[in-house]
Amino acid sequence: HAMNLAKRGYEVVGNDISPSEIRKARAAAKAADLSIEFRVDDILTSKLPAGFVDVLMDRGVFHVLPPEKRSVYADTVHGILRPHGWLLLKCFSDKQPGTFGPYRIAAKELRGYFAKKFEILSIANSTFQGTLKPNPKALFATFRRR
Repeated sequence: HAMNLAKRGYEVVGNDISPSEIRKARAAAKAADLSIEFRVDDILTSKLPAGFVDVLMDRGVFHVLPPEKRSVYADTVHGILRPHGWLLLKCFSDKQPGTFGPYRIAAKELRGYFAKKFEILSIANSTFQGTLKPNPKALFATFRRR
């Protein structure tokens, strides 16, 4: 997603906890002649400054966090976003059958973690496009920082 946004002219900072994923992302951006800043960073203990970004996109972090870490995530993201900044979050849905992969999250749970500090603009059913077939069921949520 970082490369697609950069191609459209957005200033992008990509974060990942994995140094090897950051190295791959940097190489891909360089090969595409895109200017993207990539950082190794843990969202739960992020070193990003307060009010650093207008939009934060999460496609695969929240749903790997155990329940006891999700409030920390919500607090950290709230701090990183500028006032009225947007959080775009995609996670595995509780409608996804089976137990393989990340935690399943219900829309009600998302509301519980984010309602105090974020305006909930939408929570919609979606899918994860990728190598798993059929595409896993997901939720796509849009929040605005209060």
